[in-house]
Amino acid sequence: SEHVDAYRERFGRVAIRLGLPNGREDWPITKRLEAFSRDRRDPSLVALYYQFGRYLLLSSTRPGSMPPARQGLWCATTHTPDNGAYEVDGPLEMCFWPAETGNLGELIHPLADWTQRLVPSGRNTAAAYYGARGWTVHSWGNAWSYTAPGRDPLHSAAPTAAARLCAPLYEHFRFTRDTAYLRTVYPLLRDAALCLADRLVEDPRSRRLVLAPSLSPGNAYTLPDGRRAHVCAGATVDNALVRELFTHTIRAADILGADFDLRTFFAACLARLMPTAITADGQVAEWPDPARPADPHTPFAPQLYGLYPATEISRARTPDLADAARRTLEARSEESGGLSVAEQVNGWARLGEGDRAYRLLCQLLRPVASGRAPSASGGTQPNLCFAAPTFRLAGNLGVTAGIAEMLVQSDDDGIEFLPARPAAWADGEFSGLCVRGGGEVWARWKGREVTAGLRATRAGTFRIKLPADGTDFRVRLSGRPVSCPVIGGAIVFTLNPDDKLEVSWRRP
Repeated sequence: SEHVDAYRERFGRVAIRLGLPNGREDWPITKRLEAFSRDRRDPSLVALYYQFGRYLLLSSTRPGSMPPARQGLWCATTHTPDNGAYEVDGPLEMCFWPAETGNLGELIHPLADWTQRLVPSGRNTAAAYYGARGWTVHSWGNAWSYTAPGRDPLHSAAPTAAARLCAPLYEHFRFTRDTAYLRTVYPLLRDAALCLADRLVEDPRSRRLVLAPSLSPGNAYTLPDGRRAHVCAGATVDNALVRELFTHTIRAADILGADFDLRTFFAACLARLMPTAITADGQVAEWPDPARPADPHTPFAPQLYGLYPATEISRARTPDLADAARRTLEARSEESGGLSVAEQVNGWARLGEGDRAYRLLCQLLRPVASGRAPSASGGTQPNLCFAAPTFRLAGNLGVTAGIAEMLVQSDDDGIEFLPARPAAWADGEFSGLCVRGGGEVWARWKGREVTAGLRATRAGTFRIKLPADGTDFRVRLSGRPVSCPVIGGAIVFTLNPDDKLEVSWRRP
């Protein structure tokens, strides 16, 4: 009874339906996966997968506990995968991708608490390894506050892992606008930024600031003599992470009225950071020029961190980089499994390419053959767990976040409903998803009719993007019809807590 009460309130915050019932809802999961892999005619299976992801997250962490490790809280062996450690160079953070949009924002607190416990050890590591201020952590962390790099730099020395940890902590503020919370995590951001600032060096070719050594996790580049290398100065992913952390730290300090001198210092570093470059063939560069990827078709694209989970690359604000990100994804293999599937689903969703994202979802929702070892390309287990080829919690949760990105996106640009709705979801509805700025949203659509709404959870100004091909727009505020100007393809309202805004339109 206690379990049900604790679970039901959190889980019940979000409802989602993608398509009409088709008679398969009561089938065993094994049978549904097999049928879906043949005809892709079960959109409610994707909705179930989304809610299962939320269930996995709220079941594997909660305030007062630890963050989820590679296999959540589940392990059938004494010797756990990766010794029960956290992969801090991406997979741990991926576990929290769906938390904010999925209305489970309080689940960020175990991650914030664990990050805080890393700081004393991380200060020692920053001083001993780099002579730097602040704190740092590398590719792996654990319950005993391990922060040093390991013996293999390629797989254990990620230089920006602390920045990765800080990103979801600041994202929680972007969704809630809770300044009391921001005050508790600001020292983590500030001191992680201090360490990275002390480690920046000037690239003698460009005179820009970069990290050295730097890595693009999992990938390699080719030297002029044909040899492969992994360590460089200023990989694009590290540049993006430093830029994001400095930006968040400056904004947080400004909101809190803190550390004016440090704000000026970080702003000066920010102005000199290496920008994201575009290659001659129009893709987002992964390595500093003239290095070239050793395998341009590898499924992993760390250089697209600025597209997702960060919000630096935008169709509206940075169209050239968005086009380059599209070309980068097009060059990536879609046949491989692993966590790259989650990255690609989210990337295509951010680019507004719903059918491309849905195609990857369909490939993911193919059954892993019973009685045989999982293939290297993964799939889905009979219990809906992600196979990569073995179960990895981050896979389920990363894809869960991607489904939400297909339904609603929010940024400093505003809120966009159904930005990447695939043709297969011709009819549907959702409620309870959250957006940046302090809002809870819902939408329903059928045929050409779309109605969407927002309830403010915090006082603030909300910008709603209107679809360029929409017609017959109607707006209601707290149940009353209102008129408002459309400026730059959007409407803007200042709302108080619990104010409700509703917009409806017709699509082509």
